[in-house]
Amino acid sequence: CQPNVFPFVVFNGRRRLSRDIFQDLYEPHMGEANLLETLVNNVLLQISVNDRRAGDENVEISYTFSRSAISQDPLHRPDRAVNGAKDIPEEFYAEVEALPNLPQPFADAFDMQKVRQERLLHWLMRGSLTPRDDLERLAEQSVILMGDAAHAMPIIGGDGGNAVIEDAVTLAEWIADNGTEDISRYYETRYRRWRSLVDGSARRLAEMHDEPKSVL
Repeated sequence: CQPNVFPFVVFNGRRRLSRDIFQDLYEPHMGEANLLETLVNNVLLQISVNDRRAGDENVEISYTFSRSAISQDPLHRPDRAVNGAKDIPEEFYAEVEALPNLPQPFADAFDMQKVRQERLLHWLMRGSLTPRDDLERLAEQSVILMGDAAHAMPIIGGDGGNAVIEDAVTLAEWIADNGTEDISRYYETRYRRWRSLVDGSARRLAEMHDEPKSVL
């Protein structure tokens, strides 16, 4: 089914830091946590740790810039081509540069000179729920859909990753209890839950950009 693109502007970048820089600028604020976020002028800034292993000289982070779309927004491109994720408008860099007096470690993560040199991606916030009739027709051919194939949710927020784990566990439990014959009945127990997850993820995406955030 055709996904719904939610009206949010989201850009994501990755960076490998020396462990010294991470320990000086990031670790005092993050501790053992893997996510840090703050809201600045209605822009949600997030820093997440992707790879931090004892003994490694480097730490890999991701940083995300997101906000609600506005009218005639040059950064909101819901119809962009799939291969257009790497096409970063100059207006994005201007908005990052205009962010006022960021505290550390956000000042380092969103440092304009560093951001311009790195791989950035324009993320579309999509949501979709495959019609139940389509799911049941595939199940009759022994094909079961779960995760994003059945119910896509926005990439930020973690809902999609949590949901696919839940799908896998509940499907395994269903097969253990009922076998694989008439497996389309699995959707009787899951479809209402999926609809709730998709609707809830859209609400949480909006709430993430409204709630006060702290760097502490």
